[in-house]
Amino acid sequence: MTCASISQSLKNGFAISVEKLGKMAKRPAVAAAAILFVPGLFILLGHILYTNLDSYLFSLIVMAPMFVGLGFLGLGYIFRLRSRHILMAVGWLVFSLYWGTQVDLLYWEEGGFINAAFGAAAVYLFAYLAYHEVISHAKKENFAPLEFMAGATFVAAFFYFLVERIPSVSRFLITEVADQSAGVLRLFGHDFTSGVAILPHGAPWFAFNAPIYYNGEMTNISIILACTALQSIMIFVGAIYATTGKIPLKRRIAALAATAIPIYVLNLFRNAGVIWAVIVRGWDFGIVHDWVAKFGVLLVLVALAYIVFKLLPELYDDLAGLLDLPKRNGPVERFFRERFGKKPETLNEQGGEE
Repeated sequence: MTCASISQSLKNGFAISVEKLGKMAKRPAVAAAAILFVPGLFILLGHILYTNLDSYLFSLIVMAPMFVGLGFLGLGYIFRLRSRHILMAVGWLVFSLYWGTQVDLLYWEEGGFINAAFGAAAVYLFAYLAYHEVISHAKKENFAPLEFMAGATFVAAFFYFLVERIPSVSRFLITEVADQSAGVLRLFGHDFTSGVAILPHGAPWFAFNAPIYYNGEMTNISIILACTALQSIMIFVGAIYATTGKIPLKRRIAALAATAIPIYVLNLFRNAGVIWAVIVRGWDFGIVHDWVAKFGVLLVLVALAYIVFKLLPELYDDLAGLLDLPKRNGPVERFFRERFGKKPETLNEQGGEE
């Protein structure tokens, strides 16, 4: 079999798959069932993997849906192919699978119920976005907020996970943030220092933490990658980069500077505050870290988002446009409309409401 015949066979197979997918999406009951149950299956699969594999093997396996999903998203976003919406639909669905594997981990290891609830919501959200990419393919249309979400997610998540999975890079970042956080406390007269980030026994190859010392003695607090603010910074980087419209580079850079720099600096004070409250004052770590500090971070992010919207109003338009997804009146929306009897607002051809 020649390369040309193999290529043609792949194209034909892909075309048939897309056609079948489009026909299935036109059936409201099937589409609604898929949106409701497929994410649940992803979460169940994640539970099985998490409870039956050691942390190293688990981390290794879930890298596949993580980077494969982001890879398809990136291909669909960057290259203007006829099949770009199907590529992004596959990307969203596979990335949804990745988040399904994270729900148990978020519950047991990274903050409990609240983080796990957000993780589970992400599974359903990404599956819903995949469904809307199929609608875009069927209608042969480009919906700007969907394109924004694909680009923002690809940029933010791909580069965050890339940094996380490269040991030399993540270790350097963790070590520096730990040292600077301890330095903030020294400015206020407290004898805090930090050590070089280390890899605990049995942990995955990227799960470094930097110990914190008080008066020369090691404390029970350490700095990990989540304490570096990299995630928050990359969310803003991805959103600013992917904002649709012809926006001058100067405005994008201004919006980025107004967020990335304050986030990094304020995060050092957040780390210092948590360390001081727990080690010096003896307050409960769970309350200080999981509630007080996170509430403070939320307030800061809301304030920074307001500033960015002032500098980059197009970003607000893209985010607000996501609320119009149900108004596209796809098969899932029709299914629930038929069941509950309420006719939703729809978007006319000019993008206005009917």
